[in-house]
Amino acid sequence: MLPEKETKITVLNPSLASYDQLENNFHDSVSCPCQNIAVLYDVILSIESIYHQKKLNDSIYSRFSPTTSISVIVGELFIEIWINQSSYESYYAACEPQYCRYEYTRRNDLLYLLTSLHGVNGGLTVGLRFFVWNAVMIFEKIKHRIGIPFNLAQLSVSPFIIAGNPALA
Repeated sequence: MLPEKETKITVLNPSLASYDQLENNFHDSVSCPCQNIAVLYDVILSIESIYHQKKLNDSIYSRFSPTTSISVIVGELFIEIWINQSSYESYYAACEPQYCRYEYTRRNDLLYLLTSLHGVNGGLTVGLRFFVWNAVMIFEKIKHRIGIPFNLAQLSVSPFIIAGNPALA
């Protein structure tokens, strides 16, 4: 047998595709030295990040100036311009309906009739009670001012005389 010969190959700055290919072919022996690098936390904190913000398209007009606060832009719902065009003609031209129909279905069955009559009866009952009570009270005040005695109990006397009752005879 031949003695095993170990060969080390160093690839400097491999691309991601090259590294993936090496990993697939030699997955047992490929090592990345990046895994052993340690960076001090203070050094990471001292690194300044530079962010160059650039408008995506400088030729597009915006009603908001670059110094407008975010709260104002949010308050305006990020809307540059409102375009409100209500055109029923263009809507109907786009969908081209064959006809347009408005339909109102009304059912005049027995239940509808009974509930309507019950509602009218309830409304008239409450209305007449209110009206009659107030009319009697106004009439009583007028009679009291004029000086004619008025007894509300006299109005509720029954016109029927019960036979055998001497008090009502």
